Order: sequence, then structure tokens, then C-alpha cells
Amino acid sequence: MALSFHYDGKSVTQDSVPLSIPKDTSYFSNFFSIAGRSSEEVYLLLFAPPPGTAFDCFYLFQRQTNRWVLVDSIFDSFRNRLWMSPSGALYSTGSAVFERVGASWRTILTGIEAVGINGTADNNFFVAGSAT
Repeated sequence: MALSFHYDGKSVTQDSVPLSIPKDTSYFSNFFSIAGRSSEEVYLLLFAPPPGTAFDCFYLFQRQTNRWVLVDSIFDSFRNRLWMSPSGALYSTGSAVFERVGASWRTILTGIEAVGINGTADNNFFVAGSAT
């Protein structure tokens, strides 16, 4: 099981994410990003391609009632960073820049391999990366 940690201002406790990761030497998984603005609005992005496949697979978890809940599986594009705006909009970067709208993602910028995103509002953020 993939691990995460929580700091409550006093101590660090180990947490777990409910996703079984096969024990296979060719298998690679990694947490890529975490973003949030309150204890119930925290998202975690996990990269975990199925063994023997050549495609990217990302899992988006949300913190709900002191546990991680799987809310999305993303197979169509590379993701590497999350950013949550002060209003609560969730954005992701990677093979493009995406905004989460309801239970799906909307592409808002293409032609970039984005490696970072940050800002102060939904209409004032910056993306770093290189042209594709």
C-alpha cells in the first residue's frame, strides 16, 4: 500500500492510501503532488502504471473524513503537479494544463510540457515548462 504522512502541528503520523500496488520488480509508483486549502479539500496525485503496460496511469485521491478516497483514474495524459486555487478550483499540469470541473478534466492549455503551477487566483496563476 502506498504511504503518505500527516503533520498536525505537533507530530507526524503515517497514513495510507487505499490502492494495492503489486510487488513486481519492474513496477514503479510514486506520489507526484499534493494540493489543498483545508482539511477536507486536499488532493493527492499518485503515478502507478499497471505492470507490463506502456501507458501512464494516475490516481487522484481526496482526503475525506480522515481517510484518502479514490476520486479519479487518469489514463489519457501525463500529470505531474496539482494546484488548488484559493477559491477551491483544482488544476493539474503535465502534458498540458487541466482544470477539474465536476468529475472530469477540462484542458485549458496545450503545446507545453508543464512542470509547475502556482498563483493567487483562478485568473492569476503561472505555469512553468517547455514547448512541445
